[in-house]
Amino acid sequence: MKEPALCLLCGTYVCFASPCCTRQQRFLNRTMNHGGCTLHANECTAGSGVFLLIKHGYVLVLSRGRGILLPSPYVDEHGEPDPGLRRSCRLFLNHGKYERLQQQYREHTTNPAFDPLRELPGRWIAM
Repeated sequence: MKEPALCLLCGTYVCFASPCCTRQQRFLNRTMNHGGCTLHANECTAGSGVFLLIKHGYVLVLSRGRGILLPSPYVDEHGEPDPGLRRSCRLFLNHGKYERLQQQYREHTTNPAFDPLRELPGRWIAM
């Protein structure tokens, strides 16, 4: 798997942004190409999902056919995230950030990524 992503809801590894796992699927009366994360989210949780993009240092949140990238709950020894994993430093799970991510997903609150009524232009990307 060239671009692994870990489903934070069930623990399954899937492909992220890899043509090998892209499939056509009908969605809202049209056929669209979907990648491994979207296909898994449709099967696992009826279209919403939270994935750790292992080689990129981000969390991908999917909802209603759209996605948003959020900072990973993994931080360096100074508590700083390493988006894009550019610094190649050792990262540690920040349990507080991970718990907030879980709470936001469960409650659909606080973060526009989990609130479909507060979609901000330019923040969401079609997946």
